[in-house]
Amino acid sequence: MEFHSFTFFAFLWLVLVLHYVLPVPARRWLLLLASYSFYGAWDWRFLLLIGASTCLDYWLALRIEDEAEPARRRRWLVVSVVANLGILALFKYTNFFIASFCALTGADPASHVLPIVLPVGISFFTFQSMSYTIDVYRGHIRARSSISRCSSRSFRSSSPGRSSRPTSSSPATTPGARRAIRKCSAP
Repeated sequence: MEFHSFTFFAFLWLVLVLHYVLPVPARRWLLLLASYSFYGAWDWRFLLLIGASTCLDYWLALRIEDEAEPARRRRWLVVSVVANLGILALFKYTNFFIASFCALTGADPASHVLPIVLPVGISFFTFQSMSYTIDVYRGHIRARSSISRCSSRSFRSSSPGRSSRPTSSSPATTPGARRAIRKCSAP
């Protein structure tokens, strides 16, 4: 779905109408559903990727916050960083390394390169998700409750967030997302 298409304007109109018709608690879920629908319009399979990344880091942030022993907190953080960078490496760098290896060995890269499609905004949402667990680990923020989790997922999956600014830490972004969603949710 492109910003300048009729489909986008129909989608936007529907979301705005529903936003003002629905009760306040349902508006947050509408924004989440709209964000994920917009993201999935290009390829629904990538919804699994952004959803899994979000759920993993939410769960790991809770483990980090609940853990009293520093070594175990660090292990949960390492799991988050390795998982996120692994996802990023798989999609962005697998074919680069295969082609580089083929260049070194003289093999034909065309027969070895994998048909991997790069998801839109993968670097942004990967580093945004990682910054959340890092900030929880450092004690800069607390792990989110279910309502805040919903708003931070909406923020992470929103297209303007992915395309219009650099990645920043959770304290700089998540409270702003919550304020914006509360403001939008006001009657």
